[in-house]
Amino acid sequence: MTMSASPTQTKSLQAAGQVSVLTGDAVTIHSYMAPEDGDLTCSVIIETAKRLIIVDAQLLMPYARAVRMYAERLGKPIDRVIVTHNHPDHFSGLEAFADLPIAATGFTTYALSNWGKGIMDFKRQTLGPRAGLYATQFVVPTVTINPGSETVDGVELVFKPVQDSEQAEILTIELPAQKTVITSDIVYNRVHPAVGDKNAKREFMFDGWVKALADLQAGNFEWIVPGHGEPVGPDVLGQVSDYVKFAKQQFESGGNADAFKAALHERYPDLRGDELMDYSVFFLYQSQF
Repeated sequence: MTMSASPTQTKSLQAAGQVSVLTGDAVTIHSYMAPEDGDLTCSVIIETAKRLIIVDAQLLMPYARAVRMYAERLGKPIDRVIVTHNHPDHFSGLEAFADLPIAATGFTTYALSNWGKGIMDFKRQTLGPRAGLYATQFVVPTVTINPGSETVDGVELVFKPVQDSEQAEILTIELPAQKTVITSDIVYNRVHPAVGDKNAKREFMFDGWVKALADLQAGNFEWIVPGHGEPVGPDVLGQVSDYVKFAKQQFESGGNADAFKAALHERYPDLRGDELMDYSVFFLYQSQF
């Protein structure tokens, strides 16, 4: 049983983003991608026979509300909202879902409970004119996701936390029967990956990220649903691995931030999301965290 792109795979949603739809016999996956001012961040809706599960909540409130509106138009109850990791473009918009069960791993819940509000306050200061579109309410997950398998309306979901990739821990959700995996920010498709964040040991995670991508390649998935960019086939895994390895090489060569950005632009001229590259510069050259 495999997934396929529907004839209307990509369609506009009130000029507020883009939705890609993958259909299978027992499940439909909707991936909403924000425009560039929302960092091309994706929220994913897993639609089973009787319910919806939303994965990740956007950076800016107009796009979080667009996801909520799209989900409600599907006409099924929202079972829960899952937060895959504690980067602000994936949890800030939880305000739009505060009346629903919010779920995350213990690691992510701990991180958000201790640092989430501070992350949001700092992020708001960087948004300039977009600050008025940012959430004012900080929402902490209250439901814990444990690693392992869960069957929802006959659809098996396998929850796998992955350490030391784009972030210290990112939750992936595999749909084995559909040969599909929701990877969040372990994968970016035609978007600059944000490299350079550190793990709990304050170590850069380039090598761990490459390993995580290799592990996904071994899974023989037919569809990858990324954290930034449209759903795509498994060839993207090698592309992201190449980017991470090249970014590590450029950073370790000892050049400055401008040289780092110039090298990435030259090697990957067709990628979107320059603001995400600015996040890489912050993590690698400016952050004291």
